Amino acid sequence: MKKSFFLSLFLIVNIFCLHSYECPNAKKDICDIDLFKKCEKAIFVDGEFLYWTAEASSLDYAVKNNKTPPTGTTYANGEYQIAEYDWDPGLRVAIGYFNAPNFYHVLAQFTHVEIKNSEVAKKPDSAVQFLNSTFPQPDISSNLTQATSKLTLRYDMFDLLFDRPFIPNPHLRLKLFGGASMGRLKNSWFTNYLFVSADNNVLSKWKFLAGGFKLGLFLDWFLGKNFYLTGKMSASALIGRYTNTWQMKTSITTSEIADVKYKDHRISYNTDFLLGPSYQISTSSNRIEIFIGYELNSFFNLHEVFRSTGSATANAQRVTTANGGTLSLHGLDLRLTVDF
Repeated sequence: MKKSFFLSLFLIVNIFCLHSYECPNAKKDICDIDLFKKCEKAIFVDGEFLYWTAEASSLDYAVKNNKTPPTGTTYANGEYQIAEYDWDPGLRVAIGYFNAPNFYHVLAQFTHVEIKNSEVAKKPDSAVQFLNSTFPQPDISSNLTQATSKLTLRYDMFDLLFDRPFIPNPHLRLKLFGGASMGRLKNSWFTNYLFVSADNNVLSKWKFLAGGFKLGLFLDWFLGKNFYLTGKMSASALIGRYTNTWQMKTSITTSEIADVKYKDHRISYNTDFLLGPSYQISTSSNRIEIFIGYELNSFFNLHEVFRSTGSATANAQRVTTANGGTLSLHGLDLRLTVDF
């Protein structure tokens, strides 16, 4: 642990110690082409198309038998039916300013992605194989014939960032950045269990409203013929209000047989990695960048699914389990940046 800490500290200190640049005197020639227009003030805008999906744990909603279950007391047999997110489009827009004399950028950006999916699991054709729910169900004597799962994940994040460029050589630019982040993440998971004589609806949803700090590093490495290797890595800590709701309603009764809400304040940690090629070209009046890459965006201590045992006695205990894990959004980024 100590070795990791001191190694991280060493790397951060060396980043700060990298040779920064100075604008050349107007009467002198620049020794190499000014790839980054490092001595000119600029306003820049970004438009980014995102095509993302998401990964999360604890999204099992049924078990489908793939063989005849044994007699007597049995547990799960077969294959878990897992709710999965589809691929959906999103956007990121940004506007910023580069103050050349003082060598810093300021950037405001907003990211929005909404990822959905719907899927159905059906009972096997065999009369001695079954479809079993993984959520608790009321006492229903008929068999489960079908389970339908619907997922919706919404991600909205606003960042206000400041960065300091470092150019160790004319072909490499590093930008150490930091700033504030604030946003909202919402996940809704609806499952319908269809029995021969009834149906049950289960809703599991959570919401996180938070703000915090972000620190990271941008990279632009010139490869040749206006092509660059461009990347980003960042880490942030967000603190905010977390709410998780679990509800269940059955057609057997007119009232909800499960309706519970969990609330707390928590800290969620986020890591973000981005890498890909870019094409960058400078003209006399502006600079244009086209980037295509892949982004991995993960949240920790956030995603949870609650389940509870039931009882016919109102004053009996109800044992609640909370299963969670990493929530990751990832996918393709296509960005256009123009400096004015």
